[in-house]
Amino acid sequence: MYKFFVCAVFVAASVPLMTSNAKAQRILAPSQGVCPASVDDMFDWTKTTEGFTAFAVPSDPYVSRCDDPDIRPVQAGIAHRAPSLEVAEAEAIAACETSRPADLGTCMIVGIAWSE
Repeated sequence: MYKFFVCAVFVAASVPLMTSNAKAQRILAPSQGVCPASVDDMFDWTKTTEGFTAFAVPSDPYVSRCDDPDIRPVQAGIAHRAPSLEVAEAEAIAACETSRPADLGTCMIVGIAWSE
């Protein structure tokens, strides 16, 4: 399982990134506010996935920026090969909630990917 470093504040906007592999062109749309290292991890992992993919992590109310010394890795809920983005998001949230530490906030989607 991947562990991501994630900032606490997210907004709905996303910036698509393009990648390609032998299977199909993939599009990654990370949520704005995700730390660059996490985007790089999602980008690399997305190249190995198929279908609709979603990444979810719990919010951390104690961290407000990517260079915060208190930032810690969290277990990501990841879903791939889902039949739709909605299903991928629901599966990623459910996977994240099962491993969420009690001191962190609810899980949120931090990135989605799909084939073009």
